[in-house]
Amino acid sequence: MSVGLPKCFSYLQSKGFLSLNSRAVRIKELDTFGIIIKANLKRCLNDYNRLIDKFTVFPVSRVESISNLNNHLLCGKKLDKYAVSFDSSDLVAPISEPNNELSLWSSKSCLKNLIIFCDPNKSLNLFYSFQNERYRWWRKLSGCPSHFHQSQIGKCATTKEENVSIDFKSPLVDDKTLCLETIKYITDRDQIKNSIGVESSSHIIWCKTFPDNATISYLIDGCITDDEGRFKEIWFHESLTPYHVAITIKPSQDSILNSKLVAIADFLIKELKEFGITVFPFKNQNNALDDKSFQWFDQIGIPYSISITEESLRLGVIGLRNKDTKLEEEVHVTRVKINLLLYLKLMKPFDIKLAIMESNKAS
Repeated sequence: MSVGLPKCFSYLQSKGFLSLNSRAVRIKELDTFGIIIKANLKRCLNDYNRLIDKFTVFPVSRVESISNLNNHLLCGKKLDKYAVSFDSSDLVAPISEPNNELSLWSSKSCLKNLIIFCDPNKSLNLFYSFQNERYRWWRKLSGCPSHFHQSQIGKCATTKEENVSIDFKSPLVDDKTLCLETIKYITDRDQIKNSIGVESSSHIIWCKTFPDNATISYLIDGCITDDEGRFKEIWFHESLTPYHVAITIKPSQDSILNSKLVAIADFLIKELKEFGITVFPFKNQNNALDDKSFQWFDQIGIPYSISITEESLRLGVIGLRNKDTKLEEEVHVTRVKINLLLYLKLMKPFDIKLAIMESNKAS
């Protein structure tokens, strides 16, 4: 193990979130769970970009050059209340010191871009409010919001554009800086045309997000240590967690009962997935109900666990366990999805009421 490599990376590798290279001196790539975290984060970014307040957002699947935007959706449109989201590629080093670049992992990364076209009379206020809103958004997904920092607004002397960055710092990586996002405010017409290839009287706010940096940040942010500084488990916001719930079965000596317990598990998996609740891959032999199973689920950041026993066959109830409290409540099989939707905040209250009504009709 390299002396310079943070210990949290070794811990994250042991839990299946990332891989180190053969000499264990730098991050090689994201592993299975890390890939899922990144996909969840990109989905959250896409949802935000698509639903940005008061603006019609046009997604562009992918453009190799920003100037090509004009040929896709913007040609001939009035650009006062429009925004465009798209992906671009760039070479990114997720962790680097300000003056002495220390590349722990570099990849040809896909960056998320959001360009907002706004009224020149309102653009400056929008820039200030937007960058504060983005700062709050990043902190909302964190277990330790103080790890996320917003830079002072800088101003380029030649172009007069203003810019701000949102960064991640943690003592687990010696307070090295990871840039999560940069936000530029551009008012000069010539510069706007040179930047995006579009003639526009509007001002633009250009938000560029680095998903790889953000994924590594939330992996580090989620590492929880005990009083002696040893890593014990990982915490993720419900929007980022690799899986929302894991299912375990207390096996019976009776093979017929076992098959019925597995049938309950299959029913729950199908129902939960229909409501967007992700379930840890279920294998009957590997999901036996014991403390080690719960400990493993806690360590990889799964917030809820379901335990199915013979009581589930007699009374129709399962055990629903919360990772943070370690408490288990008895829930009827028909109510599991409702409780999880409430706890995970995956649906709006009105939608949950409709789901409850449907559940009551079914029972």
